Amino acid sequence: MAHPAGKKIAFVEEWDFGGTCPNRGCTPKKVLVAAGHALHEIELAATHGISVGKPRLDWAKLVRREKNMIGHIPDAMAATAEKRGDVYRGTAKFTGLNTVEGSVRRMQTSL
Repeated sequence: MAHPAGKKIAFVEEWDFGGTCPNRGCTPKKVLVAAGHALHEIELAATHGISVGKPRLDWAKLVRREKNMIGHIPDAMAATAEKRGDVYRGTAKFTGLNTVEGSVRRMQTSL
């Protein structure tokens, strides 16, 4: 709630903007788990009287789908952050109540 209160915000990101969950963790995992779930449902189809052929997983296509689904996330999150404050690449840490130390550079975007 700092931005609506008129406070200045600085975002510091070392790697893909948004962090692990949307870029390498939770979100990509859900795409891969959904494929596994679909394969499992196909395996169970016979218990419902449904005949299907043996499924074949095209791993390269699944990975492309996963990358297409998450590829926009860092830029979208950076654009949102830029509307609310200053965005930097690098690392930083709080060293006191009102003190931050780190190695950062200001992000230059085309947004």
